[in-house]
Amino acid sequence: GASIEGDTSIGRATGVPVDVDFSDILDVLEVALMVHFEAQHESGWGIVLDYGFMDLKDDISLPRGGIVSAKLRQGIFEALVSRRRQLGNGHVDFLAGIRWWDNDIDVTIDPALLPGTPTANIAADWVDVIVGTRWSRPINERWTLNLRGDIGGFSLESGRYRRNHFGGSIRDNGRTRQRLARAVKRSFSQK
Repeated sequence: GASIEGDTSIGRATGVPVDVDFSDILDVLEVALMVHFEAQHESGWGIVLDYGFMDLKDDISLPRGGIVSAKLRQGIFEALVSRRRQLGNGHVDFLAGIRWWDNDIDVTIDPALLPGTPTANIAADWVDVIVGTRWSRPINERWTLNLRGDIGGFSLESGRYRRNHFGGSIRDNGRTRQRLARAVKRSFSQK
């Protein structure tokens, strides 16, 4: 199934293995938000803005009483320039821009048996330069297949290294978008 797998480094903790099932993430998810905007000019040039945010929190009971409380907040913002070229029945977008990573981790330990409540807070953010491509092709008049890959990690800060991102989606070309546009228009006109 879906999961997050790999190694992570933040602060002095480097090369920490990560293997988390998607269902575990949903269990501790407090808030999530994704916003995507694109504008494409008839010349083939365009812009892509994308923001994703998640807030995770979990409390773990200790064997002899007490609680460890952990909270992770992560935001990722992308600002890209695109250049579209026709390719057969679809098109390819060449992408270049930046990806901003913003991470905050808070850990609080309430040992129950000892006085005091130790806390640790780690905050890290950085900007990566990224390049990539996206291929789009209609499946039929209503649905479109999108595949995207990019490579980043050419950090504007020293000490960062390469990250790869690959993904795909199938998009409804018509009715859903039209219904959403009408609903948004109605909600704004009623105010």
